[in-house]
Amino acid sequence: MKLGINSHSYLLAAGLSDYQPVGKGVMTPLEMIEEAKKLDLEAISFDAKYLSPNKPGKWDMVTAVNIRSACEKAGLAVHLSAENLSSEYLSDLIRAGHMLGAEQITAQISHLKGNVTLRKQQLEYTLNELDQVIKTAEKYKIVLSIENGISAAAADLLPFMQAAESEFIGISYNMGHSLTVPEIPSEAAKLLGKYMKSATVNDFSVYRTSSGIMLVCSPIGTGAVDVLNVLKVLNSTNDDIFIFLDTAAKRIKVELLSDQYLTDYPRITARALADILRRGTSEYIETDYLFPFEERKSENAILKWEKERLEQSLLETKKLLGYQTLPLF
Repeated sequence: MKLGINSHSYLLAAGLSDYQPVGKGVMTPLEMIEEAKKLDLEAISFDAKYLSPNKPGKWDMVTAVNIRSACEKAGLAVHLSAENLSSEYLSDLIRAGHMLGAEQITAQISHLKGNVTLRKQQLEYTLNELDQVIKTAEKYKIVLSIENGISAAAADLLPFMQAAESEFIGISYNMGHSLTVPEIPSEAAKLLGKYMKSATVNDFSVYRTSSGIMLVCSPIGTGAVDVLNVLKVLNSTNDDIFIFLDTAAKRIKVELLSDQYLTDYPRITARALADILRRGTSEYIETDYLFPFEERKSENAILKWEKERLEQSLLETKKLLGYQTLPLF
């Protein structure tokens, strides 16, 4: 497997957060490429919004060429990601990705709610919407990867992939998002293995709330995700995929004990529910788990915290991958 960095690991430095003044962005794409090279990584995944607030088809040609040249010089593969599932947007993004020399475009599916029939209808509608996008991906020979977003189970995405029937569409597996369904990350990865094109390496600490759990993104190896076991599954499935480290400062509330959650996501099992609750035994107290920018610390302190968090996670991930010790696989 080849290790890369997701631009969300620089959520604050890259201006991908609304927080000010860091939210204005103090790191350019070219600087991020330099950082990725210094960290001895092999790829970089840019959030499309980070490169340009405009439509991807309207990106500045000079900027795109500079980014492509810098990545080629640094020996970095380029991926792009977006949460927008609009057919027109993704087709534009693929064309822009071709200009950047991108190998893969990732789009996220989230909140697949309701009974089996309703979820099936949602996925069929999405597949119809993506029909033209898949043709565009095939034309430019760029892989379109669908990421399991918040509250999207692996078992739902599996028939979606089977119906797509194209070598240029696959799965980008986000191991942390499996906790929102909830499902056991390593088992979800095994289920999607055949269609895996890339993956996101992240970790979340689990805290109890009155209606369920709060997931708080944490450095790799300090949370509830069985990262090593997931990496083993990914390696056994496709040892040539890119995996992207994401240490973004974020939290996700999952109201899995509410009646509405059980209505929206009826596939939840008692085993999965017990497993996720077992992973978090501490009560979530908001004031105890604030990020530095929420504590109104200085900009330098916030950027230092984000950098140290990333470096700690990178060290742990490389250790799990066997970069610095005997391989664990």
